[in-house]
Amino acid sequence: MVEKRRYHFNVGEVKSEIIELILRHKGVIKEPFIRRSLHEKYDGID
Repeated sequence: MVEKRRYHFNVGEVKSEIIELILRHKGVIKEPFIRRSLHEKYDGID
């Protein structure tokens, strides 16, 4: 059986990262790019 890792982020941590990511890029940013960036930074976030 595969053990699942659970980690609770600080309140607003992921939301603020999404907002910063959007503000860093000028123009349209798509959801898959945001998901990929969060996955890389937070090591496997769903």
